[in-house]
Amino acid sequence: MKMVLDSSVLAKLFFKEESSDSAIELMEKGDIYDLEFMSSDLVVYEIGNTIYKNIKGKKRDGRPYIELVFLLNIELIPIDRTLAKEAMVQSQKNNITFYDGVHVALSKLNDAILVTQDKELLKKIKTTRSIDATMELIEKID
Repeated sequence: MKMVLDSSVLAKLFFKEESSDSAIELMEKGDIYDLEFMSSDLVVYEIGNTIYKNIKGKKRDGRPYIELVFLLNIELIPIDRTLAKEAMVQSQKNNITFYDGVHVALSKLNDAILVTQDKELLKKIKTTRSIDATMELIEKID
């Protein structure tokens, strides 16, 4: 099963917040259930910004955190012309940001489930699932 994870899901792997435990569990189930995780390479920028905001003013080095992004079992898909054009279509069609449109387009082009914790995106895009809804789907496979 293919899944696109957006930054609202991946950020939960780095800093303890609501649904962090579920996000970690989802990643752990990846190998068990042969889940194929992917995301656009935009998440490096988005997660990098999240890391910066969380450690700003603290005496912590952000480099180990950003290194973890590349160690996750997630294929980072570069944005090419096809993905960018489909992202623009999705953005305009659904009145969402281009950033969100990239992940919607990536899920569409790869016949994958888009997993997000973005409440607005969950309302606007019917093919998205929250982490908890995704975990329920995986448990039905078992």
